[in-house]
Formats: sequence, structure tokens, C-alpha cells
Amino acid sequence: MLQDLESLAARVGQLVELSRRLQSQNETLVQRATRAEQERDALRDQLSQQAIEYKDVAAQAARHQAEMDALRAQADAEVHSLRQQAAQIESSLRAQADSAVAQLKEQLERQQAEQAAVRQNLQASQSETSSLRQAVESARQRIDAVLMRLPGAPQE
Repeated sequence: MLQDLESLAARVGQLVELSRRLQSQNETLVQRATRAEQERDALRDQLSQQAIEYKDVAAQAARHQAEMDALRAQADAEVHSLRQQAAQIESSLRAQADSAVAQLKEQLERQQAEQAAVRQNLQASQSETSSLRQAVESARQRIDAVLMRLPGAPQE
């Protein structure tokens, strides 16, 4: 029986030792589980923070895209307006240029007609002057002839 008691005591000692080891392992596992939970919580917080930051960045990107779309639409509208203004100005300038060309052509035709009339007048004047010179010369010759026939005229 003593042997049984010793055997029982040895078994109890082994059980106590095993119990201590299990308790130590249990404490280690609890500590590891606690650390794992803390890490999980930290990672969950980090993930939540990143999700919030992602939402902020996505919202900011959406705002920027909306601003870019609005600016693009505004720029397109301004370009369209400027093109219309340029077309109107071009049309107006073409009309003015066409009018000026027509006026200049008309003025050129008038001046050419006036020049032709002046040339005709000049030719008529030159012709008349030539006729008058001939008449003057003829009259001079007749006057000289009459003067030569007058009594007391010097004889050549």
C-alpha cells in the first residue's frame, strides 16, 4: 500500500507538474490570444481608418472630376461662343471688304471715264488749237498780203 501511495503521490506530482505546465501554457496562450486580439483590433482600426481615407479620397476625386467636367463644359461653351463671334466678325469684315472693293471699283470706273473724257477734251482742244493756229497763220498771211497791196507799203 505504501507503494501504491508512493505511486499515487508520484502520479499526483506528475499531475500537479502537468497541471502547472498546462496552466503556464494556458497563460501563454491567453497572452498570445490577447496580443492577437489587440493586433486584430489595431488592424481593424487601421482598416477602418484606411476605408475612411479611401472614401475621402474617392469623394475628393469625384469633386475634382465634377469640377473638371464643369470647367471643360465652360471651356467648350466659351470656345463655341468665341467661334461664333469670330464667324460674325469674319462675316462683317468680309461684307465691309466686299463693299469697299465695290466702291473702289466704282470709283476707278468713274476716274477712268473722267480720264477718257479729259483725254477727249484734250484732243479736241489740241485739234482746235491746231485749227486756230492754222487760221491765225492763214489770217496773218492774208493780212500781210493785204498790207502789201496797200499804197505806201514797203516793197521787199
